Formats: sequence, structure tokens, C-alpha cells
Amino acid sequence: MPGDSAFWSSHGNHRPPHLYIAGALHMVTASLRDHAPRMAAPERKDGFCQLLGELCLECQIVIVAWVILNDHYHALLCPESADQMGRMLGRLHRISAGRWNREDGAKSRSVWYQHWDRVMRSEGDVYSRINYIHRNGPEGAAVRPDGGTSTAGSTTSIATR
Repeated sequence: MPGDSAFWSSHGNHRPPHLYIAGALHMVTASLRDHAPRMAAPERKDGFCQLLGELCLECQIVIVAWVILNDHYHALLCPESADQMGRMLGRLHRISAGRWNREDGAKSRSVWYQHWDRVMRSEGDVYSRINYIHRNGPEGAAVRPDGGTSTAGSTTSIATR
């Protein structure tokens, strides 16, 4: 139900289902099928980063930290409404896959493998994930999901509420 504080999301036979909690921080990791480096080009990272920022803004999800790598991404997200998280991730993956398939001339190719998420349970959990994100960003990783210009060498950004 819209506005609920917790929302279980399960598509088809997916197990376990995803649990999204309004106001809680969630670590999300999603990988590309077969770990194909479809986000290796800086333009792809920038486009994905911009799309992430636009959809999070539209769905009222705060981006706390993120990194976009060649074959996967990590994001620490805080949804205002629990039911918006699954919708945003579905749209993010659907839109990016469609764009890349058109660019590559690969009709109906499966792009995303799956995503994992975990609700942060403590302050230590949060700092551990932020450190993980910071340590895993290579030179040239995309930044600024608010649509700003990427900065070479910067790997993550931290936003405060």
C-alpha cells in the first residue's frame, strides 16, 4: 500500500523477497548479466548516474553514497516511502537496459542479472558500507547522480539530509 512504512517486493519466483522500509538505509548492489562491462564507457556511467539521480528524486529516495563500476554498482539509499524503492530499481534497470540495447543494436538482450539489498541495522553497518563504496571506486567512476558533471578520479559522494 502506498505510504506504508514497510513493503515486501517479490517478482515471480524470486526468493527471498526484497524488504524495503521507509526511512531506513538500504545497501543495493546490482550486477550486469555475465559481468559484461557494459558500463565501461564514461558516457554510460554518466548516463546511468544521471538516470539514478532523476529516478531517486522523482521517487523521493535519498542517495547517501554510490559507485558505478564497469559491470555493477553499489548505492546506499533511503526511501521516503517503502513502496517506491522496488519501483525505482525496476525502472532504473528497465530504462538503462533499453537504452543500451538500442545503442548496441541488441534487441531484447538480457542486461541486468539481479540485485541484492540489505537494510542497515546499525551505525557501524552504515559506515562499513560507505567505506566499502569509497574503497571500491576506480579512477573515473561516475559521480553526481544529481545530473552534474562527472569528475575523473572521484568515486563516490555523500549527501546529508
